[in-house]
Amino acid sequence: MMLSDVDTLQKFRFLFFISLRDSREETYVSHMIKTQLIYKIYPEDKWESAYKRVLRIMKNVMYLIIPDGLDEWPCKETLPSMDEIPKEQCTVLTTYRPWELADERIRNSQIDILFDLEGIRDPREFNKKILRCLLDKSKDIKKKREAV
Repeated sequence: MMLSDVDTLQKFRFLFFISLRDSREETYVSHMIKTQLIYKIYPEDKWESAYKRVLRIMKNVMYLIIPDGLDEWPCKETLPSMDEIPKEQCTVLTTYRPWELADERIRNSQIDILFDLEGIRDPREFNKKILRCLLDKSKDIKKKREAV
């Protein structure tokens, strides 16, 4: 990971990781956030207020949505819909297996940047270190960087 990549990661205040494999019946990212995150974190009587809070947060801070595993999502004719999601400060990083790049539902005009991630020996440890630094602003990722 380059230092400029770390600087970019530090700009995001929230990360929404969505497993497309677990969203077989859903087409809207907003509903995926509800079922995979809000419904699992909050009691049922808090679901609606928590969702409204998330939408308010999305309007005010930079955030990253990672729909993971597009090749495992059964809706082959379309991409997950971002309707209802405030997009002004949103970055979407969709993951899928490289041999699926020929997927008809992804047009070249929809791809801003394409990269192949390799070289991380221990993804779990890498994620823990990045998230720990994002949560604790007093730590500097550049200084804490170790080969993972």
